[in-house]
Amino acid sequence: MYSGLLVRYGELYLKTNFVRRQFERILMDNIRRELKELKIKARTKLLFGRIVIETDDIRKASAALEHTFGVISFSPAITCEKNYPDIKKNSIRIAKTFRKGTFAVDARRSDKSFRPNSQQLKEKIGREICKMGHRVDLSKPDNRLCIEIRDGCYIYSKSTAGPGGMPLGTGGRVAGFLLSKEGLAAAWLMMKRGVEVVAIGKCDKKLYSILEKWSTGRKLKTAKNITEARKNGAIAVIGKKKKSAMVVFNPLVGYDKDDFEKLYEFISR
Repeated sequence: MYSGLLVRYGELYLKTNFVRRQFERILMDNIRRELKELKIKARTKLLFGRIVIETDDIRKASAALEHTFGVISFSPAITCEKNYPDIKKNSIRIAKTFRKGTFAVDARRSDKSFRPNSQQLKEKIGREICKMGHRVDLSKPDNRLCIEIRDGCYIYSKSTAGPGGMPLGTGGRVAGFLLSKEGLAAAWLMMKRGVEVVAIGKCDKKLYSILEKWSTGRKLKTAKNITEARKNGAIAVIGKKKKSAMVVFNPLVGYDKDDFEKLYEFISR
């Protein structure tokens, strides 16, 4: 039923136009490389504040996006023409999958020339869904239908959270040690800020495998020692290490035991 995925990204809005465009390009490249690596046939398109992935393999593409830094959330969506009959038909298609109970309709237009306007569209589609036996509840609905009018129309009802943060590859490189859960968590937190991690020395295979799945669209690099890591572009090291002139980052400062365990559970899921 769905045409593909509508992807949302967040913190990039805080950047200047020039920097934002660079970061958007890096995020797009990461997603494209990962889809290619997974042999997922897809076409990607950048919109303002959104990335559209046209693919038939929703499940595999979704699994990749759940581990893609820079992605706030994403939704399987139907893409249709910007006209009311098409919007009505496809809204009803999705509403037929609703569980019994209440619903709400959200509509937004980046194309302000489209008619009806957002409020009118919500009311008209809402009346159609009421005919199907559902009741309106705007505060805590059991089901929510979302309509976005952009270059085309995108209709969806569910969203899945991504890890957020900045696109991997926008923050330089640092060196890290994958010998403990703490080392893994510290490396992950740096990656969430867009930093690529170079794993130093002998790594715990399980920890390396976990971190590798978060390195969406990029190869997780390794080095024999700090000197080799510096040659690979690392400008700092994660955690405390004696006899190192490099800047030391410790992103786990401030985490208590419970916070750390929740973080580790999330990373290793």
